[in-house]
Amino acid sequence: MISTSTDENGNITKHITFTGAILNSGSTSAGDVAKFKTAGESQLKNAYTQSYPQTITVPQTVNVFGTTQEVSVTKAIQVNVSIDVNLRVSYQQTTLKNTSPGNYVNINQIHILQANYNNGKLKQNNIPK
Repeated sequence: MISTSTDENGNITKHITFTGAILNSGSTSAGDVAKFKTAGESQLKNAYTQSYPQTITVPQTVNVFGTTQEVSVTKAIQVNVSIDVNLRVSYQQTTLKNTSPGNYVNINQIHILQANYNNGKLKQNNIPK
């Protein structure tokens, strides 16, 4: 979910709420799963939390030789992006709310991917679908 608000100066705040699941359908230890979960939450927060300047165009009414005219002027604002990350661990695929591919991470498939990663390249054979 993404919500956006604008303050009285035109600065924009975008807040992202991310909810996801990690499926541990194998024998990965609880400690390793907890580390994976913490790393995932941290990486998502680091990837999306940011602030940056933005220039916008806003209408402004001016008086030119006794005539009121609307002109466009540029204005510098600040955009702030924040994220809340909620990852939960599930041990059965049936307990996931959405079991479509891409809506959860199967930690055991990640181990398979790591085993098939060599010299900066992913070997495409034996990768689970």
